[in-house]
Amino acid sequence: MLYRTVTHLASFFDVTIDKLMDDVPPSLWKYAVINQGEPEPCIGRDRELSQLQQLYKKAFERRQTVGVSGMHGLGKTNLIRHFLSHTVHTGKRVLYIHINPSFSFTARLSRLLLDISEKADDEVVRERIKACVKSSLLYFYLLRVTGVHLNPAEALALEKLSPGRLSDIEVLAVMVLLQQISQRKISVLAIDGLHEAEAHQLQWVRTFINNSATQPLLIILGITDVYQFSFLPLWLQQVEMIRLKPLDEATMISLANIFSDAQLSGKVVCDAHKHISVRRACGYPAILKMLIESHQPAQDCPEKLYQTIMVKFSQLSATQIRLLKFLACFGVAVSLKLIDMLFSRLSITAVTPLHELVCMGFLYPQQDAYIFRHVLIWEIVRKQVSEKDRQDWQAICQRHTFPAQDSK
Repeated sequence: MLYRTVTHLASFFDVTIDKLMDDVPPSLWKYAVINQGEPEPCIGRDRELSQLQQLYKKAFERRQTVGVSGMHGLGKTNLIRHFLSHTVHTGKRVLYIHINPSFSFTARLSRLLLDISEKADDEVVRERIKACVKSSLLYFYLLRVTGVHLNPAEALALEKLSPGRLSDIEVLAVMVLLQQISQRKISVLAIDGLHEAEAHQLQWVRTFINNSATQPLLIILGITDVYQFSFLPLWLQQVEMIRLKPLDEATMISLANIFSDAQLSGKVVCDAHKHISVRRACGYPAILKMLIESHQPAQDCPEKLYQTIMVKFSQLSATQIRLLKFLACFGVAVSLKLIDMLFSRLSITAVTPLHELVCMGFLYPQQDAYIFRHVLIWEIVRKQVSEKDRQDWQAICQRHTFPAQDSK
């Protein structure tokens, strides 16, 4: 009863349980994690979980940083959550934050580390930060980082700083937050959705990593390889990377059985439905779950995936849309020879729009072709192609001989 009460109070006041009581027993941490809801099944990722565990052991001596990367829907977040859940069950403390464009990542992380509720008013935040720092400039900087509105004098004091001095203050602020990690005995910090971060937020993460080298801490970065992470940036090339690949068929069948048994509607999923879903999911657990939940997995495109792709589609330029539709006409994988031939005839340079489509998550490059990231993405785009466009492009390419396209 006491554990349930403490957990509910922590949830109500939007704080961690160690904010409500000193010396939280490991059993209470376990209870809190269990009652937050366990992550979905994480089968087929034993090797990746083992890699995280080995790095965690190394982090007892000094900070280790690892990136968990891969395409959308492969289970990066689920893998991270499983590892964190296991770590908490051993009595250790962890911190997880998912970057979301709808709120300031730096404000969220700073408040979490300083034990400040997101709902706390400015006066509460000011008092908490004042108790942690002595320097006025550092105090003003942390106020700004945590999202507190500065008065004109405070804002002016920061504006007058040279870039070098401001960088020094940023480092000092990071050191304050690292001290909080040490005091709270947090052993793992997971920053998920790094691809959603803005440039200044990424710089902040880099500063955080660079200044935590001696900290006994494992930092996990969840990265989808889109946008600025379509190609690994230089500052991450020294970081240990765990790249997720599609799951094998046997694992997907096991997952299909689990997802089927977990249907809230009580609907019985037949074996044919499962096998079709496994085949169309192509090793992606998130897509498999959506297909299992659909009524006609052989024809349906999961609504959530469709909406996501259409939102991205609406953000494309006319040139990008034309190129993407052209590629969809010729299959999941389109040879570079075919692309070069088309654009030479139309006197268009395709390199830039192709790169942009890679960054937005529609395509990925191989040595001699560009490939849609998933067959269902290809199907969605292909449905946007009019019959007239299809005929026009096929007429342009009718004299071009190219290998049969692989639709898997």
